[in-house]
Amino acid sequence: MLGLATTDNKVAIRRTWDKPIINGFYQQIGRKLSYFGLPGPDIRDFIDWGEFLGWKTGVEFISARSQDQNEQKKKINKLQTNIMLQGFNNEWELRRGSLEDIVMEYTDIDGKKPAKLILEPGRKPRMEYELHNWDFQGGLGYRTKKGEEAKRIEAIKTCIALQKNHAFIFFLTLNVRHTLGDELMVYLEKQADELQSIEHKEILHWYAQQGTKHGTEHLRLKAVVPLFIRKVSEVHSFDCYCYPPIYYEGWKEHLVHYAFILSPKRTVLPSFSSQNILQVIELPIMHAKNGIIQLADEQHPGFILDSQDSSPEFLEKGVLLK
Repeated sequence: MLGLATTDNKVAIRRTWDKPIINGFYQQIGRKLSYFGLPGPDIRDFIDWGEFLGWKTGVEFISARSQDQNEQKKKINKLQTNIMLQGFNNEWELRRGSLEDIVMEYTDIDGKKPAKLILEPGRKPRMEYELHNWDFQGGLGYRTKKGEEAKRIEAIKTCIALQKNHAFIFFLTLNVRHTLGDELMVYLEKQADELQSIEHKEILHWYAQQGTKHGTEHLRLKAVVPLFIRKVSEVHSFDCYCYPPIYYEGWKEHLVHYAFILSPKRTVLPSFSSQNILQVIELPIMHAKNGIIQLADEQHPGFILDSQDSSPEFLEKGVLLK
């Protein structure tokens, strides 16, 4: 029943990059990880990572448009069949709808909440998943005609807030397309203004000048997303560790894959991450091509080849959860 809805690049990322990170985290916490995300009908995540996973909450998108519903029902039937054939049905639940809406509204279109999203009278809602895999085909953000904030960005903020005090891995895959205009450039320029290091100011200025018209939007996103995730994480008392982003081509789209480990800190004020902001700025961008992950040909000015280690041993070692 398993189809071929994947690429060699996607397989390489899942098996040779993400899996060692998951293994390192699993070794530290000493138990299987609960999963929340977008496994897709072929459930490749579960097949490749199954030995490390416990409870699984999978989300499958459902559109309100009637012309799409038959195709979506087929995908759900395929997903549920694969779950049963692979023996995952004892620790599994399906939630239908938009992942962003489920995170922000706490329930899916059927009124069902994710199992590890805890709602208790008199207490703030909280999520207790150890692995989030938000594997989108769309981009970071799309502003509405009313000028409302991008739902995907708001969902990321909400997720991190809900996960407060609970360590987790956050995998995020995004298309390079978005409708945020110059906001990414402005974000990087403003971040550069706060730095004292001339060298790192210049690196951020270089990233800010990348973009769609140069065919380098992936480079600008490479810089923006880790800084954004790090800042939101610290507001909610997490120590955020960022791995080098990976740029790759899917079937018809250009994508960037990110990996983070968020470790809770007992602070009242925002926390500070062990990996400092200069180290995040210095991260290389990797390139997955023909099923092989390696350093991308184009890096920011002043990049030192041996300044980062992306070996399997490095990925598996992970970061110390305190």
